[in-house]
Amino acid sequence: MDNQEQKERRQYERYPFREDILIDSTKQAYSQNICEDGMFVSTLHPLKKGSVIHVTIHSNLTVKAEVSNSYPGIGMGIEFIDLNFDQTRQIKQLIEDIKLGDS
Repeated sequence: MDNQEQKERRQYERYPFREDILIDSTKQAYSQNICEDGMFVSTLHPLKKGSVIHVTIHSNLTVKAEVSNSYPGIGMGIEFIDLNFDQTRQIKQLIEDIKLGDS
């Protein structure tokens, strides 16, 4: 699958989001990009595909996510799951801030 096909499969546009994040309250990682339904996380030791984790963004937003792709030595793609209304609103606001250059 080439990049164009992969881009067409995605429901939401991804935005650069390079921030420290916390996985399961203990593991430091670094995000690369974010969209409304997930993010890519750089980590030398990604978790297995299907693992369910809790991700803390900006120290005030913790969401449940599932590892959708795992690339040893590179990172992992995660999909947000079971978001409540407030979490969804906060992620959308974060993306709006990125678009405006405020993040």
